[in-house]
Amino acid sequence: MLLPDTEAGVAHEVLERLREEIARLAFSHAQGLRVSLGIGIASFDADLKDAQAWLKHADDALYRAKNQGRNHVVLATAASTAPL
Repeated sequence: MLLPDTEAGVAHEVLERLREEIARLAFSHAQGLRVSLGIGIASFDADLKDAQAWLKHADDALYRAKNQGRNHVVLATAASTAPL
């Protein structure tokens, strides 16, 4: 998901609300089914060499979210967004 002109903190808030809404979903045809959502966020950095590098930072943040027990929103850290 791209959130143009959105600061990282605001993006985190928006996606945290989305994660919470997904977690609250109830499925009448599948009682007991629970859905979780792990999200990795990477802010755009003009110093990245290409979109693939940007995507890798978001993917790294996603794996950190999964490693935290899933159902988390994780913002890529400055160290993980350093130019390649």
